[in-house]
Amino acid sequence: AVVSTQSTGAGMLALLESPHYPYLLVNFYYSSERNEKLDATWDRLATLYMDNDNIVIAKVDCEAELRLCVRYQVPDKAYPQLLLFDKLNNVNHVCKKRGEYELAAYIDSFIEGREQPLKQEL
Repeated sequence: AVVSTQSTGAGMLALLESPHYPYLLVNFYYSSERNEKLDATWDRLATLYMDNDNIVIAKVDCEAELRLCVRYQVPDKAYPQLLLFDKLNNVNHVCKKRGEYELAAYIDSFIEGREQPLKQEL
């Protein structure tokens, strides 16, 4: 999989439109409100799923890409917003998980077709 630790607005839109990756998990954050613990978790997740062609792990700095964050209704200066874009079902899921193991289980529930979390459209 293509794993991006930082995505621009154009790069993120290209990933969202790409038919090659059915799932995209994005950490939308404000650089002035960074969470070092979540950053470390995100980097470990990126490494864990690096060779998986079903999902892309990315993060977007909303201060640099404000238009993209407004488009996906990321709250202003809120705790980082984690969204899973499920392109197979054309729906976005708000992910409330924050721990590494909880996030990995959440991702795996989509990839492996196990029980699906509740869908929440944006």
